[in-house]
Amino acid sequence: MEMQQLHAFSLLAQYENMSTVASLLNTSQPQISKLIAALEAELGVQLFDRVGRGLRLSKHGQLFCQYADDTLISMNRAKMAMKNLHNSVLGTVRLGTFAFAPILNRCILSYHQEKPEVNFRYSYRSLYSLRKDIDIVLTASESGHYTAENYFPVSCKLFEEKYFVVLSPKFKDYPPEKTSIDLYETKDFPYIVMAQAHPYKAHIYDMLQSFSNVVGFTPRVAFEVNEFFFKVLLVSEGAGIAFLPEVCLPAAKQIDPTLRFFTIEHYTTTRSVLLARQRRNVLSQAANDFWDFALEYFHHPADVLP
Repeated sequence: MEMQQLHAFSLLAQYENMSTVASLLNTSQPQISKLIAALEAELGVQLFDRVGRGLRLSKHGQLFCQYADDTLISMNRAKMAMKNLHNSVLGTVRLGTFAFAPILNRCILSYHQEKPEVNFRYSYRSLYSLRKDIDIVLTASESGHYTAENYFPVSCKLFEEKYFVVLSPKFKDYPPEKTSIDLYETKDFPYIVMAQAHPYKAHIYDMLQSFSNVVGFTPRVAFEVNEFFFKVLLVSEGAGIAFLPEVCLPAAKQIDPTLRFFTIEHYTTTRSVLLARQRRNVLSQAANDFWDFALEYFHHPADVLP
């Protein structure tokens, strides 16, 4: 029994006319007769009765029609499932977060709506361990170079952003109209920073070291932490001030809505946020597909790198 026979039988049961079915299947009437005859011979029953110039299902044909239709429906569903599987992207995208991780959240959620079968795994460990099992890293450049460029040679800048001074009214209650701070005002302020070994430190320490050349003093680092949440909590309690890049401000505001953000007078500092990857030939299908999606999401030109 062949699918071609079942298809011809199903159409003939519906239209009850050989020439109509032949036209629908783009074949000849004798070929349809041959298919039905072979099917009846295999089943050992007559499936159609002749009524005038037309055909009508016999009692055997009526019973067989139920099974034939179920079989055709099942096969169509199977074909569709295989087609969807062939066109889908499967696997896991392994991300290393060497910059503020929520930068990618909306991009990942948009991608996940289109490709729900793809999984994401965030990793936050040392560079040495990350390089072994990470496809793509989110990082920030320092003087044109970024952490891990030796291991993730292909990079694209997503955007550039400024740093802000963040403090709590518990530390110093500035008037509402004040929106910027001269660095010299912070001469005696305690600073709260990420530890130097922390991947998120970006170039904060380079900034602090350059202060002595700009304003003639070296800031006093009172607290070093290894977690963004703890850093913001310390600021919230009035323990000192901190620098945060613009993308981190909404998250800090969620932790403490009373926090104040100030631009820095007479000193411009920015960071470039990058997405970097290994070469395409060592990436999974899912990682390659997400990389292309992310570049389009952040309005980056088409990626033609290896």
